[in-house]
Amino acid sequence: MLSAYLLHRLRAKDEHSLHSPFVFDFYMKVIKAKEGYYAFDEIEQLRRELLRDRQQVALQGFGAGSRFPRNTQLKRLVRRAAAPPKLGQMLFRAALYMHARHIVELGTHVGIATAYLAKTSSQAKVYTFEGEPSLLEIAQKNFQKLNLHNIELVQGNIDESLPSCLPKIKRIDLLYVDANHRYAPTLRYVEQCLPYLHENSLVVLDDIHWSAEMEKAWGELRQQPHFGISIDLFRAGLLFLRQKQPKQNFVLRF
Repeated sequence: MLSAYLLHRLRAKDEHSLHSPFVFDFYMKVIKAKEGYYAFDEIEQLRRELLRDRQQVALQGFGAGSRFPRNTQLKRLVRRAAAPPKLGQMLFRAALYMHARHIVELGTHVGIATAYLAKTSSQAKVYTFEGEPSLLEIAQKNFQKLNLHNIELVQGNIDESLPSCLPKIKRIDLLYVDANHRYAPTLRYVEQCLPYLHENSLVVLDDIHWSAEMEKAWGELRQQPHFGISIDLFRAGLLFLRQKQPKQNFVLRF
């Protein structure tokens, strides 16, 4: 991962290299933007509380991200695996920018990223999928603390729950994938969601350089003809359908 990070640092550009009006605007208003929103303070206060919580969480070991013992303190789970502030706030701004009203998140964890996505608008609906019952229970309590009522939690193995729920969801404006960090499941999840995406949809993949399998999945997805624009931020990868313009791949500083 260190070598991938160093390579990214060498290749990454900023706004001065962008000749695509859409990517320039998105970069300045979403990726590089620094302004805060009222929701950020609420969510980060919750994070601080969770980082002091020593309760033991029993994990069943779903997905490839199960790098924790079966019984782990909540504060350690939050510190090591919850979406960091910079990523969560970028997701918030991305959902606002894309006017996302139908949002799907694969991998709820304790609900930090979910909260950022749901706080963009009370009119938005977030469907979040999680295999770990204990994490989903914690996430539900967190949503109650944040007074969020526009989230639908889907419990169970995502391999089974996602295809059964997609016909009900019908449309996806923003898809955030932070679940099973393996090559085949990552490709499968995106492919299952493709019929529900549209020209202005955004797909965000977390941890694209987390492992060789995730790098392979990212490399293949960004080359697929379904996606017109890809942006590699190292921590996350962004895929825009935008098939009405020439295909472009970007490596940008985040």
